[in-house]
Amino acid sequence: GEHSDWAGGFRTANPSIHKGQCLVYGTDVGITATATKSSVDGVGNLTFCEPHALEDRRLQVAWDRAELRRIAAEGGFFSYVCGSALAAAERLGWEAVQHCDVAFDVKSMTLPMGKGLSSSAAVCVLVARGLGQLFGHTFSTADEMELAYQGERLTPSLCGRMDQCCAFGSKFVAMYFDGDKVTTEAVVCKGAFHFVIADLRAKKNTQVILARLEEAYPHAENDLHRGVQEFLGPISFGCAEAAKQALAAGDPA
Repeated sequence: GEHSDWAGGFRTANPSIHKGQCLVYGTDVGITATATKSSVDGVGNLTFCEPHALEDRRLQVAWDRAELRRIAAEGGFFSYVCGSALAAAERLGWEAVQHCDVAFDVKSMTLPMGKGLSSSAAVCVLVARGLGQLFGHTFSTADEMELAYQGERLTPSLCGRMDQCCAFGSKFVAMYFDGDKVTTEAVVCKGAFHFVIADLRAKKNTQVILARLEEAYPHAENDLHRGVQEFLGPISFGCAEAAKQALAAGDPA
C-alpha cells in the first residue's frame, strides 16, 4: 500500500479517487529516550541529544514558536524534533510548556535513517509521546499519530499518514485513508510469516517521487495520470486486501 496513504488524501479534492489502504507492521528496530522537565522562570529550552553526540547532533532551542518553525522548515534530523514539539506544545497549551526546560536523552537508536523505515515519523512520535507524558496528558495512539503528522508537515517532508504507524509498535494493522480521515483495523495473523528486510544501499528522494506523482492528482489529465491513479487506487487496495486475507488465513503462499 505504499503511497496510497498520500494518494487517498486527495479524496478531499476529488472524491472519485479510490480510498487508500496500507498493511503495516512494526519492526524490531527503533529509537528510545528518556524525557525530563523542570520549571524555570521565563522561557525554557528544548534539548535533544544522543549519547556522546558531537555538537551538530545536539539541539538546544528556546520554546519560541518562530524559532521552532524556522528549524523545522530547514529540514534535517532536528527539523522533525522541532516540528513535532511545536505541534504537541500547541495541543498541550503553550503557556504550560514554554516555562519548562525539557530534555530528551536518546538511549538507543537502532532504526536507520533515510532507508524508508519511517525514521522521521519515529522521531516525531517519540517527541509527541514524551511531551504528553511529561505534562500529564497521555495521548491516545491516534493523537500521537496526528501530532507526529502535523509536526512532520512543518518540515520539507511531503509525508503521508502511513509512516506514523510506528506508534502502534510490533503488530499488524490495516490503515485506510479517505481524505484527511484515517481509520485502522487490527489484523489477526495466524501461523508464522517470515519477512526479510534488506538494505540495497540505494538512494531515494521521497520529495522528488511525490512531486512527480502529484502531477497526476487530484484530477487525471491523460492516460498516464489515469494509470497512476488506478495503480495507487484500486490495484494497490486490492493487493493490500489480498495480503490481509492471507495473513488472517495463515497462508504465506
